[in-house]
Amino acid sequence: TTLVVPELWSSSQAEIRSLYGWTSRDAAMHEGDPGSPLVVVEAVPIPEPEPAPAWPEFVVLTPEAELLSGPHRGDVIQAFRALTSSDWPATIQRMSGLLEAGADGASLRTALGIALVESGQHGGAETMQEGLEALKQAAKLDAGSSATLANLAVALAMNGRLDALITVVGRLNEGGDLDPHAIRASKALELAQNQAS
Repeated sequence: TTLVVPELWSSSQAEIRSLYGWTSRDAAMHEGDPGSPLVVVEAVPIPEPEPAPAWPEFVVLTPEAELLSGPHRGDVIQAFRALTSSDWPATIQRMSGLLEAGADGASLRTALGIALVESGQHGGAETMQEGLEALKQAAKLDAGSSATLANLAVALAMNGRLDALITVVGRLNEGGDLDPHAIRASKALELAQNQAS
């Protein structure tokens, strides 16, 4: 046997009486009766939420040689494993621990910034701000490389900081060539401007 499932909600009003075997005569008997079990059910469409912009990906920097050959080697490897598996809380904890222990570098600051920004996307303005600060420090440590500046641009876009974002994108585009990081930052700017309008 085949089970036939009625399409109850195929329109804005559904007549369910007949689907449960009620006849017109049964319905007429209960019409106007306040104690009647019959109710008209109206389907109300639920609006779809606006999809979040598909921000450009962050670029993870390779850990500096001194981090991989120094006393914190094992901790650095574990921290980057947490980052690559998108375990933001573990990444934040491990990267913060490394910085507190005296290890430092653009790769650590970038990883910490990425994890904080990704965590901050889900309602943490303070966490987002800490992520921006870590990415700014990474850009300073890395002498303003296009990769660290583009990461900062993506984070600024995600945070809606258009003025600072425009400045960073302008700095990346000064060379005039088609640097892939400059393109990534320009895409972030375009998405942020579309979201603001």
